[in-house]
Amino acid sequence: MPKHLSSDRKELNKEKGSVVILVAVSLTVLLGLAALVTDLGILYVKHTHLQSALDAAVLAGAQDLPQDTALARQTAAEYAATNGLPQITVNITNNNMKISASAQEQVPAFFAKIWGIDENTITASAAAVTVPPSGMEGLVPFGLLDQELDFDRLYDLKVGANNDTDSVLDDSGWFGALDFPDLDLTDDLGGSDNYANFIENGYPAPITLGQTIHVEHGVISGPTKTAVTLRMAANRLVYVPIVTIVEAEGVSIINVQVVGFAAFLLEGVTKVGNESFVRGHFVKTMVFNGQESGSMSDLQENLADLEDGTLTNEYGLYAVKLVS
Repeated sequence: MPKHLSSDRKELNKEKGSVVILVAVSLTVLLGLAALVTDLGILYVKHTHLQSALDAAVLAGAQDLPQDTALARQTAAEYAATNGLPQITVNITNNNMKISASAQEQVPAFFAKIWGIDENTITASAAAVTVPPSGMEGLVPFGLLDQELDFDRLYDLKVGANNDTDSVLDDSGWFGALDFPDLDLTDDLGGSDNYANFIENGYPAPITLGQTIHVEHGVISGPTKTAVTLRMAANRLVYVPIVTIVEAEGVSIINVQVVGFAAFLLEGVTKVGNESFVRGHFVKTMVFNGQESGSMSDLQENLADLEDGTLTNEYGLYAVKLVS
């Protein structure tokens, strides 16, 4: 055999050997990457489940704040256990207005075991706060002048011309009814039809803190009696704005400004002559998500006020917000 053919065959054998080595190294790298991607995918799914379970736990626990911290802890733990987390750490801070929870989980490795990794630890945390709503939909057109609420007392939410319950309203021409802005026009729309409709069904647009609202003058006795009776047959719990007077002409009150929101349980409506009185109790409760309309910036402001203890617009009505 010619010498040069023998030399070529040796070179070819060397190249074949090099290819085998490269393929072996490449397969090892590919298998390692596959192991990494697979285990990372499993970790991602497990962490997502862990985070979702903690989010649900703090949102549930926050429903019991700020009144019952023990129940809030118990509720959060029960929700976590229902979602597969038998043990979580729960903390309640910020004047019992914030609940936090954290947990960790050991996740067995699969393909990564070829790298000597038997398991991975994942951690997650969540927090929710109960803050007074900064905006609401579904309000009824009654306003209560700003005051510290007594939740054991019977209130007249709307009074008559001859009332003995609030000297500020005497001779003012305003007896508690509000003229919510018209939904189609920029001007306020008075009239008993809209007023009665908003009592029965709630105002279907947001009213926010700081908003100025024109008052509805007059006793409006008939529409009040009819609308409140219908509302009580459907749902006795209503939401009302807490207000302060910002404009008056002499003794006549013209405009009020919203400083907070409260929940009111209707007990009855009494019509005496041409006057009507809407009576009930203020209650401490949570507002449903569909009715709270505050922005994230409003939430951040409320959180800041919570941190430094200057939150003032508390009237027993709270909205639950997930903050982390």
